Amino acid sequence: MNARRLFPAELRTPEPGPSMLFQRGRSAGGGRPRRTHLRFRQMLLILTLIGAFFLGLQQLSLTALGSSALSLKTVTIIGATDRTMAEIRGIMDSWQGTNLFVLDAAGIRAAIESLSWIKEARVAKRWPSRVEVVVRERTAMAVLDEAAPDLVDEEGVRLEAADPAQASEFPLLRSEDGFESDYSQKIGLARKCLAGLSDETRKNLAVVDVGLPGRVGLRLKDRPVWVYLDPDEVPAGLAYFENKVAAWQERFGLLEYVDLTVPDRAYLGPVNSAARAAGQARTVSPKEVW
Repeated sequence: MNARRLFPAELRTPEPGPSMLFQRGRSAGGGRPRRTHLRFRQMLLILTLIGAFFLGLQQLSLTALGSSALSLKTVTIIGATDRTMAEIRGIMDSWQGTNLFVLDAAGIRAAIESLSWIKEARVAKRWPSRVEVVVRERTAMAVLDEAAPDLVDEEGVRLEAADPAQASEFPLLRSEDGFESDYSQKIGLARKCLAGLSDETRKNLAVVDVGLPGRVGLRLKDRPVWVYLDPDEVPAGLAYFENKVAAWQERFGLLEYVDLTVPDRAYLGPVNSAARAAGQARTVSPKEVW
């Protein structure tokens, strides 16, 4: 049915013409949309507020820097023994009264870690007036057999000159060249040999020779016998030696050395009785046993 017959002409919506389409793209006022412009006074007010904010921030910072409430008053040191406590205290005393805002925590940490016995340090500011220092000390491993023997840790760091008491408490590390070459490798070999031993066995070690090609030599305090071992078999080799040495010496006499570097073999070097009587350490022909 034709729609023109159902609705009168005055009720029908006229179809848009060219003039109507053109008017839809314009504003109600017939001109372009207005843009909002900041006036000079508004800009001046914003700049004034920003300047006041930064000025206040500066004044607040100056007040904080000058405040005695934020100055270092207390130092807490954790992990240090009597050996290092006094040195750390000496470093921290130079910072007493310093405002925590300007206190150089990284510089203090570097100064503490420069101490020979300190392996690692952490420095933390605890507001408002305290600094906490946490340290981890190095552990002594052995004494270097040198003209001026030094106590060293497992990384080979020289901790301090060894006194006679320390020389008897720790094993003596020996190398024929006096550690002039391959220092790191020799320290690593000593660390490897000692790592698998019990505390009791380590305390009983008198000398560890790390300058021998392809093997390591150990000498115990309670048995003046050199034991030559494969570096990978030190705990098992020492246990075997301890189990057999009494029977070997009963059969062959006093031994100068036992070489256990060949699998399933033990080469024994008995001390010559005449040389022993003269106070010399010489051996007769080595004995091979299974």
